[in-house]
Amino acid sequence: MADCSDAAKDSKDSFDQRYATSGMSRRAWFKLAASVGAMALSGDPIESVAWSVALPAKSATDAAKYSTPSEWTGHNRKLGEYSLAQGYPAYEPHPRYLGELDGSWYQIGRQYGERAGDLIRMVYEGWYRELLPVQGSSEVITTYLTQQERYYEFLVPEALEMMHGIADGAATELSASAFPRELNHFDKILMINSY
Repeated sequence: MADCSDAAKDSKDSFDQRYATSGMSRRAWFKLAASVGAMALSGDPIESVAWSVALPAKSATDAAKYSTPSEWTGHNRKLGEYSLAQGYPAYEPHPRYLGELDGSWYQIGRQYGERAGDLIRMVYEGWYRELLPVQGSSEVITTYLTQQERYYEFLVPEALEMMHGIADGAATELSASAFPRELNHFDKILMINSY
């Protein structure tokens, strides 16, 4: 009869065999999964943004696809129940398809920021409006974000790389926000992902 350690070894071996062709180690896969999960859970559920992290692209043509695939049918059935802040556009019935994102964590973040900058700006403005009365000043928010940055450095430094890319990719939109100078662009993105 096999004990638990044999079952765990068999599971690990099976995992390693399945993903050996990707060129990524087991540790890299788990870091990728943790990072993707953290980023997905940290977003605003009202602003549905779709994105995918691509392993090395099969071809330049595959990586350059931006058109919405025909099977893209996601939608939010509760859309009509959300309140809409004055001056903001109506919610789209479907999440925005951002295409396939590839490259380093920074490059993936930059592509994400470029393709969803307007949505990122709106989420930032909403969070800032909500947090400022609670925190009292942008300095207090910045102090908190410094602590959060250290946390990310320790646990998932690649998430920081991605956030730097997002900040650079969405820079034009973030500069045009209702609160353009209260935080630097990176802190705006870190705030969205830390609260």
